Amino acid sequence: GRSPVLNVKDFGAVGDGVTDDREAIQLAVDTAQTSAKGGVFFPAGTYRVGRATSAGARWSIELRGSRDFSVVGEGSRAVVQLANSSAPTGDWHVFVLLKQCQRITFRDLVIDGNRQGLAAPDEQSHGIEVESGTEDLTIDRCTFQNCFGDGMRLLGQGGAEPQPVRRVRITNSLFKDNKRSGLGVQRAVEQLVVSHCHFEGTVSDADIDFEPTG
Repeated sequence: GRSPVLNVKDFGAVGDGVTDDREAIQLAVDTAQTSAKGGVFFPAGTYRVGRATSAGARWSIELRGSRDFSVVGEGSRAVVQLANSSAPTGDWHVFVLLKQCQRITFRDLVIDGNRQGLAAPDEQSHGIEVESGTEDLTIDRCTFQNCFGDGMRLLGQGGAEPQPVRRVRITNSLFKDNKRSGLGVQRAVEQLVVSHCHFEGTVSDADIDFEPTG
């Protein structure tokens, strides 16, 4: 089995609601992946995260090709929140899952898009952006709030060479005060279960928005 998760505070994350903890959290994630640990743990705190600085980065924290990986907090007291920004912030997500992640779990964590703190956001600013080829994703006892886009967006690739997002289970979670949708299900997504979830305060679109392709 996998070894225990790594504590993000052991990598320099502060969780004081002010400090930009992005680099420390990403270091914890990367270290856990390369050392075959089970994932990362957020003790109680508010972890502000700026935008990743790599060219074209659309996220704060990335899971890239991760396998058997957990992102776990201490429930409502553990919040990962986008930092304030006065710059135009199109396409900026708190977490992104890239490059065929498999068997990923998010549990007992609050993911906050800080839409009031973004001066010039657009609708592609999501709590978790789940991209093509992700399989076996579990979301349990999480809160997705204050995102300018979707609390969570599932985005599979259709067409001639499909890479669907497959086997997603979202349970016991709260989606509140997100602007575009609570949950966006777009293009190629297969085998999705949403149960015992609560959606409230969605501003402009549907609580759950389905946008399939042919």
